[in-house]
Amino acid sequence: DEVSVALEASDDCQDGTSSCALNALQLSRRNHTLNDTDDDLLDPSDLPPPELKKKTRGRGWWPGGDKLWGSGKGLEDINEGNVGYYNAGMRAARARCGGPDCALIVNPMHHRTVEQFHIHFAHYQGKYGADLKSKLEKMLCNGKTKSAWIHGHLPCHGTATYAEGFPDVFSLAMEKGSIDHASVIAWPSSCGGKGTIIELAFHCSIEHQIRGDFDARYR
Repeated sequence: DEVSVALEASDDCQDGTSSCALNALQLSRRNHTLNDTDDDLLDPSDLPPPELKKKTRGRGWWPGGDKLWGSGKGLEDINEGNVGYYNAGMRAARARCGGPDCALIVNPMHHRTVEQFHIHFAHYQGKYGADLKSKLEKMLCNGKTKSAWIHGHLPCHGTATYAEGFPDVFSLAMEKGSIDHASVIAWPSSCGGKGTIIELAFHCSIEHQIRGDFDARYR
């Protein structure tokens, strides 16, 4: 099990005591997360429901923790033929977190630790998420820039656009080009609750910054 692996990997755990096991396990987890992935730490609540693989053969969406789990590995699996399925997943995530303090997030390849498609639905907390949404609204909630993709000092050389109501998020994102290596972030109830901001952030994850639980020691 994970404790045994951690013990075997630690030169300081020859006595097998419980305190040593705990220290080794914490060290093992910390070393695991000091890589390029910025997705969830792998505790049981971060893993897909055990029945997921069987259920998603029917192309459904299944809740687990603060995520919706679906078919496929990640954004690189979305194409014109199946994008409707993934748009439906984003709408289902919005049904669980659709207020002005919510963000719906999918991390890209190389910045996730679970190779099963999942959409985070999170109430953002702290300064980062609030400041980022405020900045996006200032850039997009006016007649001149609505419906346009805008750039300008957004995270990870990103871009963003606005749509009335709640659009087909992935279809709209794909109009900008490949999203294989982009974080896709939907901000529902934006611009006075009238619409949705779609943000792309390339070759990175800002999920934990948005959530407000980012800890540089584990990244």
